[in-house]
Amino acid sequence: MAGLVLNSTAVILLNFCAKPNICPSISATSPSCKPLPASVQNRNRQTNIKMKDIIDKISSYNIFNYLFPGVLFVIIAKRLTDYNFVQDDNLLGAFLYYFIGMVISRFGSVIIEPILKKIKFLKFREYNRYVSASKKDAKLELLSEVNNTYRTLNSMMISLLFLKIYNSIETKFEFDSSVSLIILTIFVFILFIFSYRKQTNYITKRIDANEQTIT
Repeated sequence: MAGLVLNSTAVILLNFCAKPNICPSISATSPSCKPLPASVQNRNRQTNIKMKDIIDKISSYNIFNYLFPGVLFVIIAKRLTDYNFVQDDNLLGAFLYYFIGMVISRFGSVIIEPILKKIKFLKFREYNRYVSASKKDAKLELLSEVNNTYRTLNSMMISLLFLKIYNSIETKFEFDSSVSLIILTIFVFILFIFSYRKQTNYITKRIDANEQTIT
C-alpha cells in the first residue's frame, strides 16, 4: 500500500513538472498547433527519466515532507501572491521545490512544534522511550513519518500566510528585491542553524538510548 501511494505521488509530481505539448492559445486538437521539435521532446523525455530516477532513490519521508509540500507551496503561492517559483527547467525545478519543502519542514520543526508544545497542545514522550518502543513496534516510525507530514502541511499553510502578508507589505512600501533576498537569506540561515542543533541533539539522544539498552 505504501509503495502504491509512493509511486502515485511520484507520477503526480512528474506530471506537474512536465510541460504540456500544446500551444497555449490554440486548442490541442487544432491542426495548426505544431508539435515540439524532436530535439526538445527528447530533452524533456530524458529530464523526466532523470527526475523519476531521483524520486525512486529518495525515501518516502523525503517525498512527503520535502518534495510534496514544496510543490504544493509553489502551486498555491503562484495563485495567492505575485511570486512565481515555477521553473522552466524540470530538473532544476525539482531541486528547488525540494529545497522549499525542506525549509517549510524545518520551519515546522524549529518554530511551530515548540510553540504547540509550549501551549500544551502537543505532548511528547522522552526520546529514549521512543527509541526503545520503535524497536518493539516497527509501525511507530511510519506513524512518526505521517505525524511529521501533518506538521509540515500546517507549516506550509502558515508560510503561505506569511508570504501573502510580506507580499502586501513589499508592494505597499516598494521594497528593493535585494532587500527581500537578504531578509530571506538571513531567515534561512538562522532556521538551519537551529535545525542543525536540534538534529545533533536527536543523534546524541539516540546514541545515549542505544547505549542504555546495551548496558
